[in-house]
Amino acid sequence: MTRGGKRSSARGGSKRSLFAGRKRISARAADRIEIAGSRRWLVGGILLLAYVAVMAKAGYLHLYRSDFLEAQGDRKSQTLVEIPASRGMIFDRNGEVLAVSTPMVSIYADGVADVLKDEKKHADLAKALDLRAVDLRKTLREAKEAGRVRITLKREIAPQEASDACALGVRGLRCEESYRRFYPAGETTGQLVGYTDHADQGQAGIEYAYNRVLSGEPGQQRVVRDPKNRVIDHLEVVNAPRPGQSIQLTVDRRLQYLAWRALSEQMKAELARSGAAVVLDARSGEVLAMVSAPTFNPNDRAQRTSEGAKNRALMDPMEPGSTIKPFTVAAGLRSGKFSMQDQIETSPGYMPIGGGYTVKEYRNKDYGTLDLAGILKHSSNVGAAKIALGVEREELWDVLHEVGFGQGSGSGIPGEERGLLRDPYVWTPTDQATMGYGYGLNVTLLQLARAYAVIANDGVLKPVQFVHGAQHDEGHSVLSAKLMRNLREAMTAVTEEGGTAKKAAVTGYRIAGKTGTARNYRGGYVEGEYRTLFAGMAPADQPRFVVAVMLEAPQGNSETGGAVAAPVFSKIMSAALRLYGVVPDAERHSLELQLARVGGRP
Repeated sequence: MTRGGKRSSARGGSKRSLFAGRKRISARAADRIEIAGSRRWLVGGILLLAYVAVMAKAGYLHLYRSDFLEAQGDRKSQTLVEIPASRGMIFDRNGEVLAVSTPMVSIYADGVADVLKDEKKHADLAKALDLRAVDLRKTLREAKEAGRVRITLKREIAPQEASDACALGVRGLRCEESYRRFYPAGETTGQLVGYTDHADQGQAGIEYAYNRVLSGEPGQQRVVRDPKNRVIDHLEVVNAPRPGQSIQLTVDRRLQYLAWRALSEQMKAELARSGAAVVLDARSGEVLAMVSAPTFNPNDRAQRTSEGAKNRALMDPMEPGSTIKPFTVAAGLRSGKFSMQDQIETSPGYMPIGGGYTVKEYRNKDYGTLDLAGILKHSSNVGAAKIALGVEREELWDVLHEVGFGQGSGSGIPGEERGLLRDPYVWTPTDQATMGYGYGLNVTLLQLARAYAVIANDGVLKPVQFVHGAQHDEGHSVLSAKLMRNLREAMTAVTEEGGTAKKAAVTGYRIAGKTGTARNYRGGYVEGEYRTLFAGMAPADQPRFVVAVMLEAPQGNSETGGAVAAPVFSKIMSAALRLYGVVPDAERHSLELQLARVGGRP
């Protein structure tokens, strides 16, 4: 009993203890639940207060600060974009347009994905852009797959052509205004006037030389952009664009075309590789025409190659051949060691100099005894070499340098070559002799025309002018007027019976000029390849125009300047004299000679 009673008492005690423990645990859990509930109420209260505060702030900003916030948002999305300025025009001396900028529109997908999504308008957009809808979609898909955001759909089309596309309201489509340069004279003035790039900036010729004057200043406009940097609204113009200044050239578009046509026709007839011609006003130094071939049409960007755009008249140095002989004669006369009446023996048609070099006449002709005018008339190499060797090296160099060889012409055209006239102290006797008939120095056709203008202008050297009314040096006298008049009279025999350039004659006018036929040098003299030249002036007594012509590597029946270049000179000079109404002088001169003979009789 005692044991049983003890066990019963022990079990009873354990139950009371377990119950008491559970009671304590339940109390703690209840406390935790109560605390958690309190926390939830607290957090909820805080969130509610925060929500109320945010809503209150939003309401306050919406009611009282909306204008300020909108302005701040707009300010962050606004930027300045450039407004292109219209480029100045280029006119010829008579006010004919040679270059003009026309407003154009370029159309872009300034959000490729947006344009692609707007499928309902693809058919109308493609029609407006003169594209097939399937091609338009293909272009947009390929751009999107390549990760491109902006692509060009049409570049530089007329505003009326772009208006339909721009009015469709296609999302992501952008129309930008710009200017494109047009050249009404096309290929006839391409190399002289030059051209511009896509940004309407000059790249060659007059366009490049006077780019700062022609360009003007672009303006600025404030625009609004979306988060994808696309323009969604145009605001006020901050700075209006300032158009570029227009310039007027000395070039005569009529004469430019006639010179280009004459040169092109002769090149085709003679199968020549290239050619050039220059027309100068003998009194002012103004360039009335300058053409070069092969040429290009500046309106066609595909034709703008370096070869086609090359202005050979001022960028292609060459040995001038016999066109240098008038200046050799001038050096002899100025030195006092020769006179126009001196007789020079040229037989038997060649002359050894020494050092293994022999001067030879063209086709080994024997002209016998010649005066200085006869040396020019028959273009005697032996006679010219004897004059060159008969003066000091410095005397010959001085004349060649003073008429402009080996120095810039003052044209201001980028890329103009200065040519080559070596210092006389390095000349050997062979150099001195060959210099007398046009070998051993390099000149451009423009330099040659300018030098002949010295003869035409009674010894005054003037800088050449391309821009009408520009400030230029008035020129200075380098050779005596009497010497130049005597030289012009001697040069008239070249185009008369027995001279080397009867084909240079112009009916009714006396022409003073000189032929040139020089072996072509391209890293070495090319066998059987020549440059043919003629340079001259008219009327001979009081020259108004100087014309210089060059054709390279003719493949016809002749390679002489008198047969190939002289006919081009005749056509160009005839056109110039006719256009400017210059009175013929041949008949008057003949009458004056007859009266002089009659008056001289006893």
